[in-house]
Amino acid sequence: MRSPIVLLTLALALVCGACSLFGEDTETGVFEGFYTLGFEDSTFEPCARDEHWWVTPVNEETARELNERYLAVYDQGRVRVFVRLRGERSRKGSYGHLGHYERQLTVSQVLDVRAARPGDCR
Repeated sequence: MRSPIVLLTLALALVCGACSLFGEDTETGVFEGFYTLGFEDSTFEPCARDEHWWVTPVNEETARELNERYLAVYDQGRVRVFVRLRGERSRKGSYGHLGHYERQLTVSQVLDVRAARPGDCR
């Protein structure tokens, strides 16, 4: 017969292992990548990841700033737009238009919006 402490230790190890299998936690910080805004589209492609995240500004002021700065760059020559955004990345799930995005980036601050250059996202 096993002791209760051994069984409890095994149970905790299984729970912790299962947590790591079901995706990463949320993450708060500065995120760099490429942004696309359009009809039913608000997509962030983070550097060094083959993912697409749905972008949701934290409030109307942040939404207006991101949209205006994006359009100012994009309308200059229909170029790819590089951004640095402060915010929180969600856990994996189903987000955005028709749930087609595996994560959501809730933007709290727009740090940089510019035309993409060679070498971005090294």
